[in-house]
Amino acid sequence: MPLALDPNETYAVVLECDQEKPAETQPRFLFRYMSMRQWRDFAKFGEDRQALEKLPFETVLDQLLTQIKLHMAGWENMGRDYEPDELDAVITLTEAWELYYAARRQSRIGAEDKKKYESGLAKVSERSVPAACQENVTTGQA
Repeated sequence: MPLALDPNETYAVVLECDQEKPAETQPRFLFRYMSMRQWRDFAKFGEDRQALEKLPFETVLDQLLTQIKLHMAGWENMGRDYEPDELDAVITLTEAWELYYAARRQSRIGAEDKKKYESGLAKVSERSVPAACQENVTTGQA
């Protein structure tokens, strides 16, 4: 069965700040695999950075969270039950972009590469965060 059609198939994303924690206690965000159509729509959001920079900052935040929650299946080792509407209460803006880009990359790889990714070989860096959003974090302005 294709990964995107199997509701039991998920992959875990461990934030860069949690990479050094023991595997059994690492906080993990669980995502469903995306079909090509879903991935195309998901990727469109982050493609046009100039368009994002023209939007009000709150709109960008809302759209970012919506994109992440649409494909998130849960979380583990977070000290609280999974509640999609609480995502913005447990992560920072940089972590939100880290999750977005991790989900975007992961859904492009095949089943063979899944094991490599889950072993922690692939990491997301802050360089993935659009420059406009990094500036907005420090200035608080859109």
